[in-house]
Amino acid sequence: MSTVFQITKRHYDIITKQAADNFPTESGGFLGGKDFVIKAILPIFNQHLANKTDTFAFTAEDVDRAHQFFAKHNLDYYGLYHTHPSGIPEPSQTDIATGHKYHFIIGIPGKDPAKAVLRAFEVQRKTVIPLAMNILLQDVKSVDLQTASPTSPSLPQNTLMSEAQALGELLENIKNEKPHYKKDAPINTYKSDFSALA
Repeated sequence: MSTVFQITKRHYDIITKQAADNFPTESGGFLGGKDFVIKAILPIFNQHLANKTDTFAFTAEDVDRAHQFFAKHNLDYYGLYHTHPSGIPEPSQTDIATGHKYHFIIGIPGKDPAKAVLRAFEVQRKTVIPLAMNILLQDVKSVDLQTASPTSPSLPQNTLMSEAQALGELLENIKNEKPHYKKDAPINTYKSDFSALA
């Protein structure tokens, strides 16, 4: 049976808005979750220096930061999402060469950012397999960040608010091409020299 990813409408809207806000340049980030339900996104800056409209690049530090972020929230790392603003929403040969098992590509049909669509793929022995992606109309566990509803008692209000605010600021900085990341201590448990252009 083929894998089916699920994503909340809220997360889907954040990802497609990031794609629209950064059009025509490529943008993206990392996805994590549990049991193939995407529960967290980590947007990143396009590290390509010359041609951001045809290429999305990330560094080993970006991958390390993503693994640390998802581990902090007891989530599995699924992989990279990024846009193909002028192409079809399928992994390119460069995407496949990154070695990620799952790929999440945002296509922009007719170069109309309002029509951005997210697609999921699995790569098995360099063969691309399209996967189903369902949008959950309601969050699996929702937390009202304004009133700190106690549906998630393990996360105090100040943590929820600060992480939501940090995500908003990160997306705004990406849109305005102002790279800035919070500096954390080095990660000793996950070693990687992975780097890729996608």
